[in-house]
Amino acid sequence: MYEHVIVESVNRDGTVSVGCDAKACGNCSGNMFCNVKHRTFPAKNPQRIPLVPGDVVEVFLPPGKTVFSTFMTLMVPLALFPAGYFVASALAPQAGELVKFFAGIGGVMVGFLIAWAFFRKRKNSYIPVIASVVADASSESDASACVGCSSEGNDDPPASR
Repeated sequence: MYEHVIVESVNRDGTVSVGCDAKACGNCSGNMFCNVKHRTFPAKNPQRIPLVPGDVVEVFLPPGKTVFSTFMTLMVPLALFPAGYFVASALAPQAGELVKFFAGIGGVMVGFLIAWAFFRKRKNSYIPVIASVVADASSESDASACVGCSSEGNDDPPASR
């Protein structure tokens, strides 16, 4: 999946801080589930494309990694709710429903801790990659018009700069 973002800063470690334009959020189909609204996030620049703050770039988010990260973030904690509930039922069969419910909530918390630890350890492999430059910061065109999810569903590699 390709998305258009704006370069905020170029870091010394080879990554680039990018962010979505606030105007783009209204056009994006993932707007409801987005966790990076009006924030910056890192992107890799393995091709060493010369970038400056203000450039509009296209980042590639591998669909498999996107689906897996969603699974780890949402489904693992959700799956641990019944596990916590049934463990409480097995260890304390005389316990009330409220105790079992809170044991299930504890399972959800453990699931979120597992997901947090997983992504903390492997955070560099889930960083999006800059594929191309869409508009230079110095160009005459309105860069905000290029930002958004206009390339959504396009899995063909973009033309590079």
